[in-house]
Amino acid sequence: MTDTTIGQRLKQARKYLRLKARELGEQLGMGDSWQTLYNWETDRTDVPDRYYKKYQDLGINPGWILTGSGSPYADNEAGLQLMKLNGHTSFPASVVVGAKLNPRSEAENAVAAYIKDEASSDQKLIVLEHAIENIGRVQKGHTSELKSQSELLKNHNEKIDDHERRIGRLEANLN
Repeated sequence: MTDTTIGQRLKQARKYLRLKARELGEQLGMGDSWQTLYNWETDRTDVPDRYYKKYQDLGINPGWILTGSGSPYADNEAGLQLMKLNGHTSFPASVVVGAKLNPRSEAENAVAAYIKDEASSDQKLIVLEHAIENIGRVQKGHTSELKSQSELLKNHNEKIDDHERRIGRLEANLN
């Protein structure tokens, strides 16, 4: 598991794909709703499950998007082409020989089964645990950001109060 969020990995995936948000939106079949990608990439909204399969078809590993572990490249021909496009040289031999990716992490297997709608209860639990862990990280980041903004606001309010007191003293001295 990495310290990046799902949104940050989605943004990195778009960079690997070498696409602008509008172009990726079209490839994902989103039409004019490509701005939704921005909300995903900034962790403002969750990615609907159906899009993970589309990312996989484009060569991005959905397990990596969800968990941050494993290769960012899907275990398919599109992933191999994408890896080459980005100048990366290590890729699971299974893609080259057409075999099943082995070994995968437990999380990657769970995500793969989840996407194929063949996940067991245990695999669904693994996916949810990783998602919850990521949500916790994002919330912790938002909470600390809100605290710092709250402190800034408090400081600004104190400065405003101080300025109002000064103005009051100046007005009193002028009268």
